[in-house]
Order: sequence, then structure tokens, then C-alpha cells
Amino acid sequence: MRLFLCTFAKSIYFKMTKKEIAEYIEKEFFITYKEVKITYKDRKIFYGFFQNFEDKKELQKDFKFRFVPNNNAVTFHTELISKGNLNPKHSIIIDCAEIAKIELV
Repeated sequence: MRLFLCTFAKSIYFKMTKKEIAEYIEKEFFITYKEVKITYKDRKIFYGFFQNFEDKKELQKDFKFRFVPNNNAVTFHTELISKGNLNPKHSIIIDCAEIAKIELV
């Protein structure tokens, strides 16, 4: 598998396993709400940010993560602020095995 990672002005090609991709996502994109563009191998594109939910450990076993797409971000943040809960209905599941490219936006 070839994964393309683009961080600001620097572009680097890596040959990575889905485990290595998962570790990279954990290290670079969680907690900070960095906005990313994910391109799947089938050319589907997602813009948004990674977010931990209650099912994080279960998903990580299969190298998957919850991702809040930009079109759901306002609703997600509004509900988080007003009700204080993380609602997974505003997220999608990203499968590391399907990722072809990740870029910071």
C-alpha cells in the first residue's frame, strides 16, 4: 500500500501498513482537531477531523477511527456545547485499509 501524506508545504510518500497508518493518525490528528482531507483508494474524499467516541477501542482493533466530516461539524459542536455529549451520529467511520492519502488542510 502506498500512502501519500502532505503536511503543509512538505509532501512525502510512505509505504505503510494499516497499522502504521493508524499509529500516524493517532499521533498527528487526534486531540488538536486538525482539519484533514482523506482520499480513499476508490477516490472518495472526506474533509473534517478525527474525534474519539466511546467505541474508540473497539474500532481501533480493526484499524478504524471516527471522523466528523465538515458538513456535520457545526451540528456536532453545537450539540457538544449545549448537551455536553459526543454524539456518534454526526461522524463516519474511516478504515485505515482504505486510505490512499491524508493531507492537512
